[in-house]
Amino acid sequence: MRVLTPAPADYHPPQPEPSSPAKAAGHLKRQLAVAGRLGTGTMLTETCNPPCTHSFRNVAEAADEAVQSYSSWEWKPFCRESPETLSGDSQWALYGACRTGYGAPWNATSGLPQDAPEYARTHAQRIPGRGLSMSFSPDAPTRDFLLRFLLDPEVLGRNSEAVIYASSRYHYGPAGPAVDVAPPECAAEPVYDAATGLLRIKVLPCPERRITVAVRRKPGEGGGGASRLRESPRYDDGRG
Repeated sequence: MRVLTPAPADYHPPQPEPSSPAKAAGHLKRQLAVAGRLGTGTMLTETCNPPCTHSFRNVAEAADEAVQSYSSWEWKPFCRESPETLSGDSQWALYGACRTGYGAPWNATSGLPQDAPEYARTHAQRIPGRGLSMSFSPDAPTRDFLLRFLLDPEVLGRNSEAVIYASSRYHYGPAGPAVDVAPPECAAEPVYDAATGLLRIKVLPCPERRITVAVRRKPGEGGGGASRLRESPRYDDGRG
C-alpha cells in the first residue's frame, strides 16, 4: 500500500482582486479552512503586484495576518513573440510570450523593480514553530513590524533560528532595526546583515511558548525611497 502525502495547494484571489481588507481576509480564511481539512500547505499565487496599490496592500496585509506565503504576477518586464507565433494557431510560443503577461520595466538607474519599497515588505522567512500572525506598517515613520509565533520544541531542536527580512535600503538603514523579543529570556542577541537585509534571532528553550518579536526603525536611521519614475513599457512583440 502506498501512502500519499498531501502536496501544497496553490490558489489565487478572485478577479477582480479584493477591493477591501475584509474581502481579502475573508478569501484567505476560506482557503486556509479548506487546506486545514485537506491537511496540506498553501501558497497564494497570482496576486496583483504593487502598482495595483489598492489591491496589493489588501492582499499583503491579509496574508501577513494569516502568515500566508504569496507571490506577485507579471514580475517580468518583457514579452516576446515571433512572426510564427503571431500568425500560427499553436499554443507553443517563445519564452516569455505576451500571453503570459508582463509588468512595467525595471528602473534603469537602480536596476530594481518599480515600486521596490512595496515589494520589500518586512516579513518572517523562517520561525522555529507555528506562525500566529504578522503585521507590517510601511507608511509608519518607524516601519513597525510585529511577529507572533508559537514555539515548537521539536522544531527548535532542529532549527533554533528565526529569520526576518528587514530591508536596510528602504526601511531600516545600514545599522539595522531595533528588535524586542518577549519574553526576552527566550532569545539571544539578534544579528543583522545590512547587505542581505536578514535579521537572525537565535531562539532559546524557555517555558513560555508564545513568542513576540517587534521590529522598528531606530531613531535617526532610515532607508531611502525608490524612484517613482515610470518608464513606458518596452517589449519585443515581433512586429519590430
